Amino acid sequence: MKPLVSIIIPSYNAGARLVPCIKSCLVQSYENLEIILVDNNSTDGSIEEASRLLEPNAIRSKIVRCTEQGSMPSRVMGFEHSEGEFIQLLDADDELLPEKIAVQMAQFEVSVGVDVIYGDWEWRFLRDDGSYSALHFKSDNYSDYLLRLLANEWRPPICFLTRRKVMAAVYPEYIKHKIKINEDRLSISLVAAVGAVFRYAPGAVSIYNNWSSGQETKNISQDEMAAANRDIFTAVAEHLDQSRIEMSAMHRTLLNLSWNLVELGEVDIEKDGETFFVRLEKGAERVELSAAEKNLIVALGGCQGGQTMEAYSYLLLRRLIRMIAPRGDEEFGRVMAKLSAVLGLASGVDGRGRDGCEGFESQVLANSNLKQLLAGPLYMPILTKERMRVVEIMGRLLSIGVLVESARGE
Repeated sequence: MKPLVSIIIPSYNAGARLVPCIKSCLVQSYENLEIILVDNNSTDGSIEEASRLLEPNAIRSKIVRCTEQGSMPSRVMGFEHSEGEFIQLLDADDELLPEKIAVQMAQFEVSVGVDVIYGDWEWRFLRDDGSYSALHFKSDNYSDYLLRLLANEWRPPICFLTRRKVMAAVYPEYIKHKIKINEDRLSISLVAAVGAVFRYAPGAVSIYNNWSSGQETKNISQDEMAAANRDIFTAVAEHLDQSRIEMSAMHRTLLNLSWNLVELGEVDIEKDGETFFVRLEKGAERVELSAAEKNLIVALGGCQGGQTMEAYSYLLLRRLIRMIAPRGDEEFGRVMAKLSAVLGLASGVDGRGRDGCEGFESQVLANSNLKQLLAGPLYMPILTKERMRVVEIMGRLLSIGVLVESARGE
C-alpha cells in the first residue's frame, strides 16, 4: 500500500469557503489519504456542512476540536491526531489541484534523502460574483532553500508536502514560541533550520485564495511585524547553531538583519563631475556614493514613515520600477534590464557589495508583464535577487548615517 498522507485543515468560521477546500481533497488522485479537520471554535455551521461532505466518502477523516484560538495550535492538534507518514497543511479557504499530492509523492519515490517537496501555485483574487483574477508562480530546484526563506521568498503552506519526522522535530519548538503573526514563516523556516532537504516537483499546483469581501484581515503595524520577525529569526538562529549547517556570508547578513524601523535622514546629494557624494551635516566631510546608492536615496525621498530593511526591499523596488516605467505599459524585459542597471547589477555597472546577490534566482510570475507586477500585492515573492541588492545597498546607507532609526511606522 502507498504511504498515508494526512491533510490537516484548521478552520474557524470559514463559511462557504470550506466546501471547495474539502472537495479539492476528495478528488485527489493519490489514493491513500486521511483528512483531519480541526474545528477552531467555529459557530457558522461550516464544520457541520463539511461533516456531511466527508461522511459518505471512502477517504478516512476525522473532525477534532481545538479550543485554543489560532492556526498554530490548530495545526499542532491536527498533527497530533494524524497518522500519515507525510503531512499536507491546507488552510480552510485554499484548494489543491487533483494531481498535487500524487505528483509530489511520485517525486518522493525517486528522491533519496529528501524531506520536503514543494510545487507551483496560483494566487487567486476572488470576487463576490464568483469570478477571479490570478497570478501564477513557477518555482525551480534551489540548492539553498534556507537562504530563500531568510530572504522571504515565501510560498503558502499548501505548496509543501513534508515528511512526518521533520514536522515532529519542529512542532514542539513551533508551539513554544507562541508567535501570532507570520507563523507560516516560522514553521517552514524551522523546518529548514533543522537541516531538512527540499526538492521541487513541477506540476504539483496549489490554489491560494484571497477573497474580495468577508475575509478576515489583520491590521498589523510595522512595529508588530518587526517584533514578530525578530522573534522568528532569533528562533531560527538558535536552531542553526544546533544543527551546524554551513552558512555563507549572505546567510549571516540576513540572519543579522536589523528589524528596527529606519528612514531617510536629512541629507544633501552633490555631484562632482561624474561622481556623487552625500553630505550628512552642514560643514561635514562628503561621503562618496555609487550610482546605485544615489538612485536608492532618490527613491527613499518619497517614502513616508519608518520601515524595516526587509519592508523597504519590496517598497523601493516598486518605486524604482514606477520611476523607470511611469506609464506602466512598457516592455517587461526592458524594464527589468533598466532596473538591474539602476541597482548596479548589470554587467559592467559600478556597485558595491553586489557579490552577495549572485545565485539568487527567484520564483517567477508565469507570463510576466509589467501591469501584472505593478497591480499585484506589494509582497509578491518575486525579484529576490533585486530585493537582496536593495538590502545590501541599504546596509551601506545605514552604516554611513544616511538612514536613521525612526520611531514612526506606517
